[in-house]
Amino acid sequence: MTLKQKTITGLLWSSIERFSFQGLQFIITIIMARILNPSDFGLIGMIAVFVAISQSLIDSGFAAALIQKKDRNQTDLSTIFFFNLVVSIFFYFLIFFSSPYIADFYKEPKLIILTKVISINIIFLSLTLIQTTLYTIKLNFKTQAKASLISLIISGFIGIYLAYSGYGVWSLVWQTLIKNALNCILLWLYSKWIPDLMFSRKSFSSLFSYGSNLLLAGLLYTIFENIYLFIIGKNFNSKELGYYVKARNVANLPSASISGIILRVTFPVLSSIQDNHEKLISGYNKIIRFTMFVTFPLIILLAVESEPMISLLLTDKWEPATIYLKLLCFVLIWYPINEININLIKVKALTYSILKLSILRIIITVTLLIITLPFGIKMLVVGQIIASFLIFLVINLFTCNKFHINIMKQLKDITHFIIVLMVIAYLTNLLNLLEIDNLLKLLLETIIFLGLYSLYSYFFFKSEIMEIVTIAKKILNL
Repeated sequence: MTLKQKTITGLLWSSIERFSFQGLQFIITIIMARILNPSDFGLIGMIAVFVAISQSLIDSGFAAALIQKKDRNQTDLSTIFFFNLVVSIFFYFLIFFSSPYIADFYKEPKLIILTKVISINIIFLSLTLIQTTLYTIKLNFKTQAKASLISLIISGFIGIYLAYSGYGVWSLVWQTLIKNALNCILLWLYSKWIPDLMFSRKSFSSLFSYGSNLLLAGLLYTIFENIYLFIIGKNFNSKELGYYVKARNVANLPSASISGIILRVTFPVLSSIQDNHEKLISGYNKIIRFTMFVTFPLIILLAVESEPMISLLLTDKWEPATIYLKLLCFVLIWYPINEININLIKVKALTYSILKLSILRIIITVTLLIITLPFGIKMLVVGQIIASFLIFLVINLFTCNKFHINIMKQLKDITHFIIVLMVIAYLTNLLNLLEIDNLLKLLLETIIFLGLYSLYSYFFFKSEIMEIVTIAKKILNL
């Protein structure tokens, strides 16, 4: 199988896994959100930052190091497995004994027991790191798709049942725990890999030399991603945080889902051609255009449809989340391009550069946060929009300069594309002048937006359309 065939097959199964998983997760979350209160989601959001930081420390950049390393062996895999397991147990007990202080910080006594239970996810996630890394190296997303879908379906039914039965926030806790536990069990059953009882200092040092900067960069990025949960939870209340969490989760759907598919397939592919600079940059440029073509319009469409979508799917009790959803779409629109640039830097093992960029991310984010905090949550999110754009410029300028990419042409293409999409969004939004039902409005906005975008794409994105047609044909032939 050629590299192109492997890439298309990887994209195919990664797409099936991600879209089906995210689609089901979205449906499950919507059902539970209609039953539960915003404050229940806010309580989970308060804990999420601590679990996320622990998880970034556990990974330590080793997954990327194993993918990037060409001569990885059983010693490497076993060494990283046992290191991750020990570190995950350490962080679980650290959070376990810190739970009273976390609850006291947020002034939420419920968080003591919630934190102790939900943190078990840290251990489940660490146990699957090697399996998912090996599948990613082989571009085998079919097995991951089966494991994640089975675990999500079972845990989803249990979570919905618990929510209907009046378990409140605990239905969210048990749903995530059961999902991660089942996914862990299934990946181990499907995988033929078993660790050897060994730990090599030489192997650890070799991989850590690549992963150490990624460890710090990953930690800073996790703080960057979750700092607003921390600040909103501390300075406001669990209900307001619940609105923000739900809006961010919905806004993340097109950005994180599609870019996630592209990123986890293209990193091993680009790593395999890292020594051919011309081929590497050509592949990078194609990935940037394809990602823009797919993600940008979906994010803008989501911003346009935020009001009828929230009202229809989540009911009126979630109406305050509408403005956050609209604004957060313009925060997350730059995420896919940022991560593709970071992936390119990872491929060339420039991990210290990633660390420096992560420090700049934190500086920009904290500066805007401090400036906007006194003016309320809405201004906090406006500050996020400004920060995300500045971060995009910094990362993009660095990458283009480092790899001799035509920065002016790239920025010109992106600007042109954004302007066109905003014009299409404006024309679509004219429907708000009519007094029509939310469901009809949602359908008409989707048809008008996608119709105008398809017309534009026919003239400017023919090669990307052909790639999607190729993938679609493969899906139909399954």
